[in-house]
Amino acid sequence: MTRCNRKVDDDQEYGRKLVENLLKATSPLPGRAVGAATQHAYSYLKGPVLEGVHGVLFQRKFFDSSIFEYTGFSEYCKLHDDLWLSAHLARKARRREALTSRFGAKPLSFGFRSDALFQGGAGTWVLNLSCHNRDL
Repeated sequence: MTRCNRKVDDDQEYGRKLVENLLKATSPLPGRAVGAATQHAYSYLKGPVLEGVHGVLFQRKFFDSSIFEYTGFSEYCKLHDDLWLSAHLARKARRREALTSRFGAKPLSFGFRSDALFQGGAGTWVLNLSCHNRDL
């Protein structure tokens, strides 16, 4: 049996069949991380940024201790978990697939307040790029 971890955010309401749909999608896509619809894809990551806001299913074997290695990166990278995890998978040559549906995910109102976690990090693509590329 493949052991999986799901990643979701605490400021969303999720459809009842999100996990079931993600599990179904992994069957024809073995060895890939699968997420519900995403809004972001960066060419330097060679694939989509899987976003916990809509739901993601990872296999545990995709991650090793290097996922916690922030030496040489901006402290803000810790706030960009979606980008950080997707960049880690790209470095490990793990394929990522974004499905076309959000499976009923809806934002909760408090997720957009000024104290929301995503407000604490730099929101520019330049910092996003620097979160996984030490040469910048």
